[in-house]
Amino acid sequence: MRTHLHSAPIGKGGERFHAVVVGGGFAGASAASALAEAGVAVTLIEERPTLGGRTCSFKDGVTKQDVDNGQHLLLGAYRDTRAFLKRLRVDNRIRFEKSFRVPFINRHGRVSILEPRFFSGNLGLLVGLCSLQEMGIKDQLSLSVGLLRARFASSRRVSDLSVSQWLSYLGQTPGARRAFWDPLCLATLNERPDRAAARALLVVLKEGLLAGGQARALGHASVSLSRLWSMELGPYLQRADGQLALKQKATGFRVEGDRVTAVDIQEDSPVEADVFILATSLSHAAKMAPSPISESLAAWENHDHSPIVGINLWFKEPPFKNPMVSFIDMDLHWVFNRETLWGPSAAGQISAVISAARAYEGRSSIEMVSIAMADLRRAFPAFREEPLHSSVIWERHATPSPTPAFVRSRPPSHTPLNNFFLAGDWVDTGLPPTIEAAARSGHHAAALALSHLRKAGPVSAKEPVPC
Repeated sequence: MRTHLHSAPIGKGGERFHAVVVGGGFAGASAASALAEAGVAVTLIEERPTLGGRTCSFKDGVTKQDVDNGQHLLLGAYRDTRAFLKRLRVDNRIRFEKSFRVPFINRHGRVSILEPRFFSGNLGLLVGLCSLQEMGIKDQLSLSVGLLRARFASSRRVSDLSVSQWLSYLGQTPGARRAFWDPLCLATLNERPDRAAARALLVVLKEGLLAGGQARALGHASVSLSRLWSMELGPYLQRADGQLALKQKATGFRVEGDRVTAVDIQEDSPVEADVFILATSLSHAAKMAPSPISESLAAWENHDHSPIVGINLWFKEPPFKNPMVSFIDMDLHWVFNRETLWGPSAAGQISAVISAARAYEGRSSIEMVSIAMADLRRAFPAFREEPLHSSVIWERHATPSPTPAFVRSRPPSHTPLNNFFLAGDWVDTGLPPTIEAAARSGHHAAALALSHLRKAGPVSAKEPVPC
């Protein structure tokens, strides 16, 4: 059922200011909740019937279990994502491992464990990396030197380089690339090393893996993405006189002078507000944004995206009990045990992921399942069970491809229109396109909107949203 939209009071006579956020993914939800927390009445408009954007779930028609459109790992360094979830009081739905520990399995079934050893901090991590069985002594020395040089590298100096070019500059051996750098690049940037920006990987290293402590802790949702925060957002906005409008299509914005006055809604009346945040995908933003922003975004509309394919398999008894394993020298990159992650509600379900999956486009679902099963049998030679059920999910526009050109010149949150702001993983946050980039962009856009509103007077005469 469509929500009938209305314009909230516009900050007069002791009423709240009104903000409109278009887009219900992590970026839009972070922006909307931050504004509501500050006492602003927010109307969040989402074209789909559900929230989450490119991080969503659906119900499998056969098993009736929740299925995510892809597995999303979090780092302890994801401070904006964690702040957003804490604001909605659902941060306990993310579980962080007590220690950084990742099993790697090669195509011959040999297992290596990446975890800090003998020492605390980065020294222990370095010893753990150099203990990986996948690397020889020369590779271990190469990796050690490379990580030390990366720790003090300047992002400005690598801004024109791909990851592959940077690794050559660092003198990394093929063995170190195969066992560490390539899996890290695919997992964190969803792109091949020859295409991905070195600057983006350097951020991952400095803010996550080499930051130490809780920053590099691996976390995962203990529920499906559809159950992580979407049910709590609507009531949170309503407590600040806001509203969540699903199945409503914003078609454009009305502009007077240097400000936006309203957003046009298909088959409904325009919605007026004091500030506006556009938090859709890059392609939608390029079509919907008012001039002159649309012209500046048009150059990005056809920017290449990097796809992800998820292969979901159900077994009577899955081949492993760990939350996740990483594969080396195989088609699959990561495999996750949903039952371990979510509990009995996901009994028997595992999810296999291929990042930067351009080479597989055009393959049938039957072929993709065969590829996944072949890798599972390589990794677990004793495993002979056939899947009870399977499904293949393509996210062909999973993330903007973080090439050096993209990372150098992403658009900022602020625009020439003084009450109109942008949010999304494609906005310049200094981070690669990730959930954290989306959440950070949403918070930054909300901060800019609040700064604009404060120039007009107190943000609200009422109390902020109660937690």
